[in-house]
Amino acid sequence: PARGAKLAKRRGNRNCVELELEALGGVSDETLAKFATYGDKVQKMMQKATPRGATPLTPIRYAARGTLFNEPYRVSVDEQGVHRVVWGKEGESRRVVRSKDGARTPQEAVECVHVEILRRMNENIASVSDESHDGTFEA
Repeated sequence: PARGAKLAKRRGNRNCVELELEALGGVSDETLAKFATYGDKVQKMMQKATPRGATPLTPIRYAARGTLFNEPYRVSVDEQGVHRVVWGKEGESRRVVRSKDGARTPQEAVECVHVEILRRMNENIASVSDESHDGTFEA
């Protein structure tokens, strides 16, 4: 995605991602119980065990939609902590892509976008222009 962001910036797109929150979500009851019982001790332990740059808590029932590189983009996390991503606009060899089933991290879920961007770059497929985007999914 970083290479795609560089291409978008070169082409003059300053806002590569725009998201609107649909559902803020929460954390699992199990996680809340641990925090209620152990509080700061659990939080410090989770921070130490979490790789740098990662989020220690996985939200559930979270959803947002918007655009990524002028194409519709939807992200969500379900009750079981499974991440989902849908991105793209059909047409001119472009396609809508979806995250693989059971993605446990945002990185796993967004892999489909990375693969599709690379495919488009390799096949010289034009990106969606600002003027042609209507913000809806066709699939």
